[in-house]
Amino acid sequence: NDPDSKNYACELRNFVAHHRLEKQVNLPGPAPSVLACLRDADWLVHPTPAEPCGVAVIEALALGVPALVSASGGPAEIVEHGQTGLQFEPGNPADLAAKLRAILRRQIALKTPAEIRASVRPRSASQTAAKYGALYELLRPARTVPR
Repeated sequence: NDPDSKNYACELRNFVAHHRLEKQVNLPGPAPSVLACLRDADWLVHPTPAEPCGVAVIEALALGVPALVSASGGPAEIVEHGQTGLQFEPGNPADLAAKLRAILRRQIALKTPAEIRASVRPRSASQTAAKYGALYELLRPARTVPR
C-alpha cells in the first residue's frame, strides 16, 4: 500500500490498456497466496537480471508452470531454455519482447508440466537438506577413540 507501489501499479495498468493487452495480462494486485497465483498462471515472467537464487522460479516450475527468465544469475541455472521455460539476453529488451510475443502466440513447445515439475525435484528442501547433511558429515573432524 505504499505510494511507490500504487504509482507503479497505475503505470502498469496504463501500459496494458495503451497496448490493448487486457486479454493477455492479468494484474491481480496484492496476493495473499503466491501458490494460488502460480496455480492460475500459464507462465511466470521473472525478468530480473541479478537474482542469485530464484526461489519463485523453483516454486513455479515445481507446479509445472514454465518460466521466462534472464539468462543470468540463479534462474538461468534452473530454467532449461526451450525445455522448462525460456531465457532472454540480459539488458536486451527486444529479446525479452520477442520471447513474450512467442509465448503470447503460443509458439513455444516445452516439456509437459510433469516433466517441468521433475526438473526441480532435486532442488526440493528435503533433497537439498540431505545433500548438505552429507557434505557436513564429510567435513566433520574425525573422532578419536580414547585409549
